[in-house]
Amino acid sequence: DRPEGFAHIGFQTDDVKATHDAALAAGGKPRQQQELEGRISDLEMYDPCGVIVELSQKPWPTGA
Repeated sequence: DRPEGFAHIGFQTDDVKATHDAALAAGGKPRQQQELEGRISDLEMYDPCGVIVELSQKPWPTGA
């Protein structure tokens, strides 16, 4: 069961690995990672409330 409200949020960061490590140290739980061209480009984790948090070093498509 997921909590009411949103279940996913994403952030773009210059250093996805360092941001991920800091978030895990603050209580996040690992979920998955995606590699692009031999480097980690996206990391997902759960926050302490179970919300999926996505970190990316590349912008998301806007559909525009």
